[in-house]
Amino acid sequence: MEALHQQNIVTFKGFYETGYSFSVAKTIVMRQLLFLFLTFSIACSCKKENRQPTLPVKINPLENAVLLKTGNLFFTGDVHAAGSASIYRQKDGQYLLALQDMDYTSPFDLSVHLSTTSVPANQSVKIFSARTFEGTVFYTIPAALNISSFQQLFLLSDKDANPVASALLQ
Repeated sequence: MEALHQQNIVTFKGFYETGYSFSVAKTIVMRQLLFLFLTFSIACSCKKENRQPTLPVKINPLENAVLLKTGNLFFTGDVHAAGSASIYRQKDGQYLLALQDMDYTSPFDLSVHLSTTSVPANQSVKIFSARTFEGTVFYTIPAALNISSFQQLFLLSDKDANPVASALLQ
């Protein structure tokens, strides 16, 4: 038994030499293969993002900022909440997404997406995720994005990717 713990790779030959029966060796190897398969499956199923998530801006970001687009959020179903979304360009050229006058807490994470179409699809870009939306919060928008192409903002359920709210940005 000690020999098994000292080896990193267990083979059928190694079990035969230690006196284990073929069925015991087969059971142990199958368990190891199952563990490797589950580990690999979990690692591959994780959703991967190509960029760093944005963080809330802590300073007063609207000093000398220009409002580019804005729209009221409309929530779906039984959700009773309100708020608005705005995109600003700061003096230094950085873009900010503002979620304003919000008071909503979701039982699950919501992803905030900017979309070039009126439906959340492949043309949307995830800006951040949160569970609680309270007051006014500003998030930086990655500089590589073409702000003028975005028409819609969506709050999508991370649970099932369904829209919880949307805002037409004009």
